[in-house]
Amino acid sequence: MYVVSIADRPRGSASSHLDLLAERVRNHTPADQPDMIVIQRDSERLTTLLTDTDAVIDTALHALRLGQLSVGIGIGRLDSSDQEHLAGPGLDASRQALLAAAKQGQIAPVRVHVAQPSLNFDSARFAEHAQSVLQLLGHTISRRSVAEWAVIDMMTPGMRGQQRDVAEALGITVQAVSQAIKRSLFKSEHQVRAAIAAHLEASYDHLYDHHALAEHGHRV
Repeated sequence: MYVVSIADRPRGSASSHLDLLAERVRNHTPADQPDMIVIQRDSERLTTLLTDTDAVIDTALHALRLGQLSVGIGIGRLDSSDQEHLAGPGLDASRQALLAAAKQGQIAPVRVHVAQPSLNFDSARFAEHAQSVLQLLGHTISRRSVAEWAVIDMMTPGMRGQQRDVAEALGITVQAVSQAIKRSLFKSEHQVRAAIAAHLEASYDHLYDHHALAEHGHRV
């Protein structure tokens, strides 16, 4: 289970951003196999429970794109996933990550914490790796211009021959589209996303492998 908590940064005013983000999560949730289990929204933060790493990454990066938001990702179980009474180590890890993300001086305001890290060393190590790469990608995204986003939002990763169509739609040259793609590191982004997903999944797997061994009386 991945618990993603998002809150307004100090001195910010991002309530409308939280509403936009909640709507995005709802709109990107498949009706037949939802990755998003519950959304909790209060005056201070937005909390989502996700089982899919791509959904976790997309939610975090979109929050960083909107700006004025801090993102905390917690990895761990929940004792209750009732929308009104969320509780458990996964939620605690997410809240701790959110507090850490809100601190000044970071390359990007996003942190990844695992539940009970002192008991889950390998899981915590993979979470740190995911966090480092996610912060670098978040920093890259936060520096993109409006013109670059106009191009990127019309691109489909991995599809060939789209630059001419995008150029015609935006009324710019193919060269301008190509330059926007290069400056924004759009192609690299989707390779980096795969690396983040792999580390998040490894953290999750090690966490639950540890618990399974502990339940069977093995030393871990």
